[in-house]
Amino acid sequence: MKNAYKKISKYIKAMNLDYILPKINLTVLSEGVYFGLLVEDEDEKPVFYKLPARYCRSRFLDSDGLPILELNCQYFDDVTSNEMERKSILKLFPKYVAAHYNNRKKKDSWIEIKATDGGMCFFFSEDQTPPFASVTMAAKDLEDARAREAKRDEKELQKILIHKLPIDKNNGELLFSLSEAQVLHESISNMLEDNDTIDIITTYADISLEGV
Repeated sequence: MKNAYKKISKYIKAMNLDYILPKINLTVLSEGVYFGLLVEDEDEKPVFYKLPARYCRSRFLDSDGLPILELNCQYFDDVTSNEMERKSILKLFPKYVAAHYNNRKKKDSWIEIKATDGGMCFFFSEDQTPPFASVTMAAKDLEDARAREAKRDEKELQKILIHKLPIDKNNGELLFSLSEAQVLHESISNMLEDNDTIDIITTYADISLEGV
């Protein structure tokens, strides 16, 4: 019993779950489901392989209530065009997977890989959608709304200072020469040079502050 306990403890430690489980959890949170395969290398150490979701599905549970991984054997055709590489990949899977791949028909391309054979499927909801998908969409809408509001606020802050110079009401002549008007304009501009929300226009008549 003691030797068996040590062997199992060593095996679990070799699984490196502190690293693997957060990555699996992140995949489930972002993609809705994690499909994978647990195999042993030549030294009998456990190795996790993440499988592409486009070639996987899970519709049933096994006798222990665990999701059954289903793999589309088209994956082995698409993953590489090199026959030697394809054979190496097939060796990672249970032997019956390779047998099914070699003897499969086009209409029967799917094969079950149970948890006892290393097949893994993790998800939070039965429809296998990302658990926070609706929240993500709401957050995106909120972000867009904030961006629009910030743009409106920026426009509201932008002002034009209209500096209207007086004229003689009796004859309509200017009370300031153009050179004097330029000096006045530059004087006000210098006072407002640190304020990037106000532009100035110098003309004739009163002074008012208008929104853009």
